[in-house]
Amino acid sequence: LLDDGVMRKPRPLRFYLLPAQLLLIAILLLSQAHAAVNMQVTVYLQPDREKASPGETLTVRVYVDPSGAGISAGEFHIACPANVFKVLEVKVGELFGEKYLVGLNETKKMDENLVVLFAVARVGETVKPSLPGVALTIKLNIVEEVSSGSYTIRLLKADLVDESFNRIPNVKVHDCTVTIEAPTPTPTPT
Repeated sequence: LLDDGVMRKPRPLRFYLLPAQLLLIAILLLSQAHAAVNMQVTVYLQPDREKASPGETLTVRVYVDPSGAGISAGEFHIACPANVFKVLEVKVGELFGEKYLVGLNETKKMDENLVVLFAVARVGETVKPSLPGVALTIKLNIVEEVSSGSYTIRLLKADLVDESFNRIPNVKVHDCTVTIEAPTPTPTPT
C-alpha cells in the first residue's frame, strides 16, 4: 500500500540489477583509467660511484622502474662526453630475463659525445607487472688526460614496450653526473 492508497506490485529484481551492474562497470573502468594515469615508468642512470679518477673503470646501470607495467622490449640511447669516457662493454641486465634478443648494439661518436645505441627484447612471455631491475650495464673507462670536473651521462632515449607490445608513453628519465678528480701535479723544485 502506497501513500496514495493504491496497491502496486513490487518491481522485479532485474529492474534494479541492470542499473547496479552499469554502476559497477563504470566504477571499475574509472579505477582502471585512474591506475593507468598514475602509472609512470621511470628509467634511471645509476653510476657505481659519484666520484672517480682518470684511468679508472666506471659502471653505469640503466635501471627501469616499470611501475606496474610489463616490459617486453626497450631501446636506449646513452650519451657521455667523448673526451672523458671510452665505452668498454655493454651487457643486458636481468630486466629482460634469461632469454633475450639484441637488435642493436653500437657505439657512435656524435658531436662531442659517445652514444651507446642499444635495443633488446625479451624472448618468451612477459609477465605483468615486471619487477624493477637493470636493463643494461655499461662499463666506461675514464681517459687519463681528462680534467677535473663534473660530467653528465645522459639518457637521450628510453623507448619501452609493454607486455602487449604497445609503446609505453611518457617514460620519465633521470641522467647521472660523475665528478672526476684528476690528481694535481706535484711541482718540481728547481
